[in-house]
Amino acid sequence: MIGSSYTPLRILAVDDDPVALLLYRRVMEDLVELETFPDAESALESFLKNPAQIILLDWLLPGMDGLELAKRIRQQPGTEDVQILVVTGREESDSLKRALESGANDYLEKPVSPEQLMTRVEIARRNLEIRQEKRKSESKGALMLRVFDNSMHGILITDRDNRIIYTNRAFSRITGYQAQEALGQTPAFLSSGFHSEAFYEQLWESINKHGGWKGEIWNKRKNGDIYPEWLEISTVLNESRELTHFIAHFSDISQKKQNEEQLRYLASYDTLTGLPNRNHFLEILNRSLLRAREMHHKGAILFLDLDRFQVINDTLSHGSGDLLLRLVSERLKKMIGPTDTLSRTGGDEFALLIDSLSSLDQPIQIVEAIMAQFNEPFHIEEQEIFVSASTGICIFPDDGEDPDALLRNVDMAMYRAKEIGRNTYHFYSPEINTRAFEHLALEASLRRAIEKDEFILHFQPLISTEDSRAVATEALIRWEHPELGMVSPARFIPMAEETGLIVPMGQMVMEKACRAFVDLGRESEGLDYISVNVSARQFFQEGFLEMVDATLEKTSMNPRNLELELTESAFIQDVDRTVELLDQLRKRGVKLAIDDFGTGFSSLSYLKRFPLDTLKIDQSFIKDIHKNQDDLAIVRAIIALARVMKLRIVAEGVETEEHASILRREGCNILQGYLYSRPLPLGELQTFLTSPVL
Repeated sequence: MIGSSYTPLRILAVDDDPVALLLYRRVMEDLVELETFPDAESALESFLKNPAQIILLDWLLPGMDGLELAKRIRQQPGTEDVQILVVTGREESDSLKRALESGANDYLEKPVSPEQLMTRVEIARRNLEIRQEKRKSESKGALMLRVFDNSMHGILITDRDNRIIYTNRAFSRITGYQAQEALGQTPAFLSSGFHSEAFYEQLWESINKHGGWKGEIWNKRKNGDIYPEWLEISTVLNESRELTHFIAHFSDISQKKQNEEQLRYLASYDTLTGLPNRNHFLEILNRSLLRAREMHHKGAILFLDLDRFQVINDTLSHGSGDLLLRLVSERLKKMIGPTDTLSRTGGDEFALLIDSLSSLDQPIQIVEAIMAQFNEPFHIEEQEIFVSASTGICIFPDDGEDPDALLRNVDMAMYRAKEIGRNTYHFYSPEINTRAFEHLALEASLRRAIEKDEFILHFQPLISTEDSRAVATEALIRWEHPELGMVSPARFIPMAEETGLIVPMGQMVMEKACRAFVDLGRESEGLDYISVNVSARQFFQEGFLEMVDATLEKTSMNPRNLELELTESAFIQDVDRTVELLDQLRKRGVKLAIDDFGTGFSSLSYLKRFPLDTLKIDQSFIKDIHKNQDDLAIVRAIIALARVMKLRIVAEGVETEEHASILRREGCNILQGYLYSRPLPLGELQTFLTSPVL
């Protein structure tokens, strides 16, 4: 059994009698790690280097005797558990007493028999094990007390009679009572008086039946404050399954309660204006709708959206925009009746619920009063800001069976008001719903078209005025709808812009265009580049440059053969960001063009900052160039500007030879239009490029 609990059990045997050391080796060497020494000095030196668990030493040794060796070992730190067995031929009780005082744990009488040796060593091993287990137990108990004392939760322990025998520091922090004030009392001294006897009866019934209870309870601090706590009580049983203690863990949930109240508020109210939010408004509307049905009366919803609020927000600051929303809400609050509800449903949208209409003209009267109020300016950052609103009106229960339907319908009415000119109102009608469904259906089809790749590209050649050859081509997207046939870009491009689908669509167009240019092979040798339109939304999208890089790499397209076209209005949305992106594209070798030049907000101070290659004159200036001197003057000025800035100039919408003749005479570089070719599928473009020069 020796060594069964320790691997390995190390024993030092010290004796100047070789016969004794031989006995030790024969009996124990195969069972333990044994090291023998003829003198105390060498044994001590070995022990200091590599301590042993058990030491067998002869009393009488040359030089330092066994008792002195025992003392020296006991003087070393951490040797309390080392078992020292003194081997002696002395039987006097005084001698044995001296051995024990020197630090010995036991002794063996000479002559030592193998049986005696094994028995005493086994006893020493068991003593060693018991001491170490006790030390572990004490350490574990001390650790548990430290854990309890440092817990963030309050802990109290009571005996079987429910008298408190222990509290931790968190108990004092939460309750205000120090440990000595609580010891010996029952936890009832913390009672707030809020709970009935029945509550406590149920609590103890749960403890007795199930061994514990947990739940929310209100208790009282030492200073008299009543506070909520989460309490968990459990029982402690001994080996005989007899109850010995109760342990209670609790935490102060005052802050949690406050947070829950705050969350309930945030779930129902807008933090900026303090008005009911959309969800809370729907709850109020639902109750009002039920009353309207029961009482057979009518109510109304007015849905207001501030006109051009985004422009104000961008021009001033978001902080100023928030202030404007608060001022608008304050002005609207003054105009509602005691039974009406004003809500901010999101962004710059407000909903006004009129619980009961006195007449069907009442909503109009309120809207006109609001419009009159908005004629007065709002004062922000020492500026006078004028705001108008477009308003949708819905009558319930006529215009919807449930709150969601009503809010959806009044929202459509508001958008109809925006469509017919803003700063006005519009009542909901089923026709609006039909238009909205058509719009939604087309949007859904557009999303599917992107997923199923229903788009193709047509290509319109760009013709050099110098030799009438095609020097470039513009890629134009076309939608082959499986049921509607070819859908006009004028119909789906604005929707793609509005919904954000223009971003994946633009990426698809760029990749298709680059592949087409590469696939043209020899036919493209006469083409300098292919031009691709990029929307402002796509251009400023995070990761646009990375998308361009990936497309060029994926299609093996040379950057110098790609030109990106942006409209003039897109360039001035964020001039600094635009310049940064254009510079990055120029470094990659990509050509850059400004499309529809002259139709935006042209500014030379901006234009000279942009690293451009091409100006494209909008076709609206070309259409009447042969008969309208103003248009001719504008075209002439744009061409002169392009020459000064060393830019290539492209004229769009060239439909007659007269257009072309004038543009050649004025010095335009490249012509594009139906005079030369409509946009062509790729196969027809190949044929066009291999045809004789125009």
